[in-house]
Amino acid sequence: MGKSGSGKSSMRGVIFSNQLARDTHRLGATIDVEHSNVRFLGSMVLNLWDCGGQEGFLNNYVSSQRTQIFTNVAILIYVFDGTTPSGSAEWEKDIRYYEECLSSLRENSDDANVWVLINKMDLVSRDRAERDRMFEEKRAELEKRSNAVQVDGKEVKPIRCFATSIYDESLYKAWSSVIHTLVPNASLMQSHLTHLCKMLSCTEAVLFESQTFLVLAKSGSDLDCDETELEEYERLGGAVGFNRKRFEKISEIVKEFRHTCRRTMEPFVNWEMRLPQACIALDALTPNTYLMLVSTEPWVEPHLLMLNIDQARSHFDELAKPVVKTRCPICREHEACKYEGDDAKASPQDFWQEVTA
Repeated sequence: MGKSGSGKSSMRGVIFSNQLARDTHRLGATIDVEHSNVRFLGSMVLNLWDCGGQEGFLNNYVSSQRTQIFTNVAILIYVFDGTTPSGSAEWEKDIRYYEECLSSLRENSDDANVWVLINKMDLVSRDRAERDRMFEEKRAELEKRSNAVQVDGKEVKPIRCFATSIYDESLYKAWSSVIHTLVPNASLMQSHLTHLCKMLSCTEAVLFESQTFLVLAKSGSDLDCDETELEEYERLGGAVGFNRKRFEKISEIVKEFRHTCRRTMEPFVNWEMRLPQACIALDALTPNTYLMLVSTEPWVEPHLLMLNIDQARSHFDELAKPVVKTRCPICREHEACKYEGDDAKASPQDFWQEVTA
């Protein structure tokens, strides 16, 4: 949601339709509510409601369509135009409408998460420090106003704010954060990626969704963690010096490469890179995901990483099913997994003896 011209349809086209940012100027204004079903991770379907931002529509959403629009919502993504000056009449009007949307949401879907994207930050100022200052100013105001919106004394869930632009990696980071919360077994995936990473002497393992190339999960520390929170094997592997925008950059490279493949009528399968400091392998893991392995060990070759991705494929494919029957100590002990292997009822001591044997 958000006022007309804030960039809602453009970011939807970039993220879910693989449109290039430079082509989004062709998109027209959204009329009323535009529904789209995006198949995600095979069986999961995202029902996206792109709500037109013209004033007449905005008023209807929070009045006559209040229950229809805000019931059974998983996530509200409200988009502000970052070029609107703080304190202006237009900015205050936008915030008042945001508060009405937030009140309607908390009244009808109190468990929903809220992401606020302050968009078009590339147009705010050429000076990075000035852009950061203006974003922090807007974020502080929005967090304060959001906390003040309460319904029937229910606990207020904190909002998450991102400064975004369709022309850089910021939009990708924001939407990866959104999607990560929707993946039902993200913690189970993370545990398996961490185990795989350590077993292969890799520094990092990253799981991407195949269509959008948004990050679903990564090995080791959390996606947005600070370098001081990295796990020991990540620090020893050289992750301290990794670029914090690496996932967004990888996604852009892959999308551009896939556009090139389509133009030349060639299928995109995978790619590998050998660099002075590391080697990288990226290949399809399941029908709906890609796995990227990064190793800083000088003896590791990309084709070895590809071989291990192939070996891991069958078990990761099984994780998307209702039950797991392959013997796996991670699945057996993880609360998010329904494990029904032959040793599911064995005692922990007997189970570990069998596994180590």
